[in-house]
Amino acid sequence: MTGYEKFLKSIGITFNFYVNKDSEKLEYRHLTGPEKLKLFNSINIHALLPKQINRNDLQQLWQQYMNIIIDLKLDYNAEDSVLALKAKIVSWFKDFLKLYQTKDVTPYMHALYSHVTQFLLLYHNIAHYTQQGMEKYNDRATKD
Repeated sequence: MTGYEKFLKSIGITFNFYVNKDSEKLEYRHLTGPEKLKLFNSINIHALLPKQINRNDLQQLWQQYMNIIIDLKLDYNAEDSVLALKAKIVSWFKDFLKLYQTKDVTPYMHALYSHVTQFLLLYHNIAHYTQQGMEKYNDRATKD
């Protein structure tokens, strides 16, 4: 945990674990969208998990994920380019399931795998349709 805190601070993200006075449970604040992007762009699995046997595979997996996220900001005017992205997503998902369990798949991952390319075929660019504002509202409403 100390290594994770130091890593986040080294890339300019203020973060720390703390013990809740009332529940006596270990807690932390959630990263914002821009902080998550900064984390994934800077992630160094080798430094964070030096004893992890499959750290090379993990590093490659999350670099591939960031490449997909970058690709999702592009315009897709041809079906061939959407199909190439779909192949990239399917490949990433197969690699993910080699390293993680199926219970680790989130609804967002399901949407990425099953629906994003359908939307790209229809709308050519989905970057304009993010729900980041709604997600932030949900975070605050849940917290309050």
